[in-house]
Amino acid sequence: MDQLRQIEAFVAVVQGGSFVKAADKLATSKAVLSRLVMELEAQLDTRLLNRTTRRQSLTEAGADYFERCRKILDDLAEANLAASAGTARPVGRLRINAPVSFGNLHLAPLWGGFCSSTPM
Repeated sequence: MDQLRQIEAFVAVVQGGSFVKAADKLATSKAVLSRLVMELEAQLDTRLLNRTTRRQSLTEAGADYFERCRKILDDLAEANLAASAGTARPVGRLRINAPVSFGNLHLAPLWGGFCSSTPM
């Protein structure tokens, strides 16, 4: 399984406070999240969460790992936004349904600027 997905599951569980809340946030099942976190723990050969029937808590290693993973995920989200910021331009056809008088008075002065700022 993808380690990034395992890390996302682990961080969501810690931030949500439970597997159920994390499953809702990630639109998946509690069983899938539990499996992902167990696979991550097996891969790291360390326990990240102490689980009981009512709640879970971070181990010392889990707390340190959570902080580092949260920063990595935040940095990744920021990098994705920065990379896509240059391509966030309008694309496609714009159709406006308005009375002719409104279009002539308010929209016509804007058409030139809009057309020059978008690729045809």
